[in-house]
Formats: sequence, C-alpha cells, structure tokens
Amino acid sequence: MNRSLIAAALAALLLPGCAGQLSDQELDQRIQKTLRENPQIVLEALENDPVAILELAEAGSKARRARQAEKQFLDKLADPLDPTIDLQRPMLGDAQAPITVVAYTDFLCGYCAQGAKNIKELMRRYPGKIRYVAKHVPMSETGEFGARVFEALGLQDPALAWEFYASAFERQDEVRQAEDQQTKLLELASLTTGVDAARLAQELGDERLSGFVRDDFLEFKSYGFRGVPVYLYNGAPLEGSMPLEFLEKAVDRILNGEASAQGGDLATEAGVCLDCLDK
Repeated sequence: MNRSLIAAALAALLLPGCAGQLSDQELDQRIQKTLRENPQIVLEALENDPVAILELAEAGSKARRARQAEKQFLDKLADPLDPTIDLQRPMLGDAQAPITVVAYTDFLCGYCAQGAKNIKELMRRYPGKIRYVAKHVPMSETGEFGARVFEALGLQDPALAWEFYASAFERQDEVRQAEDQQTKLLELASLTTGVDAARLAQELGDERLSGFVRDDFLEFKSYGFRGVPVYLYNGAPLEGSMPLEFLEKAVDRILNGEASAQGGDLATEAGVCLDCLDK
C-alpha cells in the first residue's frame, strides 16, 4: 500500500502508541487489515476529502508506471534491442564511449525537447561516457522536414547538425507559433555557424535523407513503441521524458555493471518526480 498522508493519518488514528514501533511492511499490513474490517473508513474519506483520495489514486498509478518502466529497463539490459548505428550519420560524444544512447524523437514534441535538455546535461556530467545517436519519428510534415534539415546539415558537418538540433528544441515554441513552420526551421538552420545555405537547400531533396527518416520510423515501429520520445541506453528502452536523477542512476548502474544483476528500485533511489513520467 502507498504510505500517503492519508495512510499515515489512518495509522495514527488506529494504532496509537505503537505505529512508530512497526516496520513499513507491518504498518501497511495493519492498515490493510483495518480497511478490510472497516470499509466505511474509505467511504467517509471519500465524502470528507475526495480530492485527496483522487490524488492518492493518481500517485499510485504513477508509481506503478514508474516501476513498470524500471522493470522493462533492467530486463532489457540483459536482453537489449539492437538498433542500426550508421557511422555516416551525425553522432555526439566519444565514439568509444561505454554507453550509447539512441533517441527516437520529433522536433515538435515538447517531451522530446525536455529529453534533449536532460541528455545535454547528462553528457556534461559524464564526460566521455556517452555516445548519442539521434533518430527521427516525425508526427507531422514539419517534423519530417526538420529531420531532413538535421541530416542534410550532417552531410556538411556533424557539428552543424548538432547546433541545429539544440536550437530547434530550445526554440521549439517559436517554430510552433510560426505561420510557416518549415521556413522557421530553415531560418534556424541558416543561423548555424558556417552553414552553406545553398548546399543545404540543394541536399534537402536528397532521397538518402528521406530514407534515413523512413528507416528510423520503421525501426521504431518494429520495436512496438507507440509514442515519442524513446531512448535506448545500450539497447534498454526508457520511454518518455524521465527526470535527470533517474537517468543518472540508470547510467551509474550500467557503468558499474549492476543493472541487470541487482534490479534495485531506480525510481525510489533517484527520487523520481512521478509527474514527469506522464506522456
């Protein structure tokens, strides 16, 4: 049982003088027994504070999703997915890094923007430990256009692609609000340092770029994912924009070779903000 404020208050009411002497498990068992024997307590709580009960139910649901995400992650580290890594496409970080993060994102996805911010900070905190590979799962024509801009810039210089990548996510609201979103993306691309705008315009129609995006999308679907963002950490998936503290624990587990063996509680240890797990 989730030991919420309501449960704590219930324990204080029903177990005067002894609640502090019980373990968490014993306390939870006593509370469950009391609720089974006195179901009217739940009805009274619903009448007196329905908002608190609703919040408790939502917190329990989020906690369950957090545990499910953790279990999937730890299980998949032992049986990882094997995404295609094309060395001719832009990559960020040390090519020999012990952790490869493959990201499936869309330039117009708000959670993807937050995820990109988290990855940037994660790579700063773990220098030389993470290689980052961007893949595309666009949900609109504009998203597909942005993906081709990224790949076209990568043909010129990977540094140009990554500068655009950061800019497109950081200024995502400007793109969304623009009357012509694709023109806005081109404007951001033209502001990257040293870009050859004429070459960019010419190569945007290159069939290879559309092929990259199509292959990324088909790979994403083949794994059974339904929405972006999804990040594969050495082949183990994390879906949605996870809090940075959760990601640090996941990286530490991989680096220490503990993830597949121990399976602890990443959500609890990292102090996960469960609200951030919504998609």
